[in-house]
Amino acid sequence: MEGKENVLESLIESAEDFGRTSIELLKYKALDKATFVASTVVLNVTVFFIGVLFIIMLSIGVSIWLGEALNKMYLGFLIVSAFYALCALAFYFLFGQSIKRLVSSIILKQIFKKD
Repeated sequence: MEGKENVLESLIESAEDFGRTSIELLKYKALDKATFVASTVVLNVTVFFIGVLFIIMLSIGVSIWLGEALNKMYLGFLIVSAFYALCALAFYFLFGQSIKRLVSSIILKQIFKKD
């Protein structure tokens, strides 16, 4: 009888250890996902801002060049601004839904990715 109690106690202890280990594993997996997402976001935001700075500088240069070519500085800035407005509208209407689906798909793949 005492042997059965020892086996039962051992089994209960093993189950408790398994439960604790499973919870720790889930915590580490969640932490891994969170750090991966955070590091990816930081990298992408950094690259995005560098790209934005490049485009701003390029736009200013093209605006000044066009302004000098047309002998009216403000015309160069108006032309570049109109170009960006047309590009934004075309981009929104032609690719808006595709980009939404693509971004959603990438995010869901990262969240539910199996290791």
